[in-house]
Amino acid sequence: MNQSITDISLTKAATQLWDVVVIGAGPAGAASAFLLAQEGFKVLIVEKKTFPRAKVCGCCLSGRAVRQLEHLGLSEVLTRAIPLKSFVLKSASQSVRLPTAGGVVLSRAELDYNLLQRAVSAGADLIQGSTAILGQVNDHSRTITLQSPAETILLEAKLILCCSGLGEIPNNSGEEIPVDVEKNSKIGVAAIVDSGNWIESQTIEMIVDRAGYVGLVQLEDGKLNLAAALNRAIIKQAGGVTQVISGMLERTGFGTKLSAFAPQWQGTLPITRQLRCPAFPRTFVLGDAAGYVEPFTGEGMAWAFESAELVQSLAGQAIHNWKPQFVQDWNFHHQKLVRRRQLTCKIIKRMLDTPWLIRPAINLLSIAPQISRPFVRSIHG
Repeated sequence: MNQSITDISLTKAATQLWDVVVIGAGPAGAASAFLLAQEGFKVLIVEKKTFPRAKVCGCCLSGRAVRQLEHLGLSEVLTRAIPLKSFVLKSASQSVRLPTAGGVVLSRAELDYNLLQRAVSAGADLIQGSTAILGQVNDHSRTITLQSPAETILLEAKLILCCSGLGEIPNNSGEEIPVDVEKNSKIGVAAIVDSGNWIESQTIEMIVDRAGYVGLVQLEDGKLNLAAALNRAIIKQAGGVTQVISGMLERTGFGTKLSAFAPQWQGTLPITRQLRCPAFPRTFVLGDAAGYVEPFTGEGMAWAFESAELVQSLAGQAIHNWKPQFVQDWNFHHQKLVRRRQLTCKIIKRMLDTPWLIRPAINLLSIAPQISRPFVRSIHG
């Protein structure tokens, strides 16, 4: 994170008709902006936070995500990433270690900043610290309202790529954007603590019990990233996130190490959710904004990068000559790419929701670890 990134002013942004406005500068947004700016399109990225920033995430990229970054010409964003060699699954006193290959760990602050730098270097413009709200569609464009602490402006773009992450899509157009949220979905929480030397490096540790599951991984700077999906009722009953995760760590042999820190947790909305259709007039939705399925495996990052490449061709056509058919086209292509793979995550999620199934599974994997290879390869390889 050596080079600074410069924003353009809201006043200057308001004077132009943009080919594409990308809402959200996470992996899907930055990668899409990079690819479209390289093609010569006039691209504006709008991000509500100021980078670098932390993010609720496991900070792991699967081997497929790494290969996709290489394919897109973005492999140097992983210069400081740490290769992952093993995955340790724990429940109560039982554990099993499984080998992994091809995946890496890198903090989201570093990964997302590096990707954003590449998008801006490719020619995309950037506005940080502003919220984008979808507006009306007309014959040639869609309007977007940008709200910053200092001012509010109106933009126009031929196409919007909505990559705003997990949560509601701000919208004052009057269109309905139906979202299906799974009943009893867990919430995501994450924190970074200063010292990660109490866990093994190059290893993902995942602890499962009735409260949910928590993943621990040592980052490139030696700090520890904790990311969890937790049952909301159990958080309330225990008196907070720290109490729940401390209990999970203690029950699996980590003792009271977390008590030496004061984790500053970031949280999410209920995380298992899906847009019924990830497209509407002059707007395509990518990444977590289109839908998210537990668990934290690095799989979501691969979907984000693959979606960025997939939308590139359709976005070019939509910018030049928007047709209503593009809504169905993006829904079809997105479903084909992402939703079938989400089925594997749903199966694993069901297992993680059932701890009494995990313990015999750990025993079985300890005896015959080769059984795990297809699952590990499909999710993290």
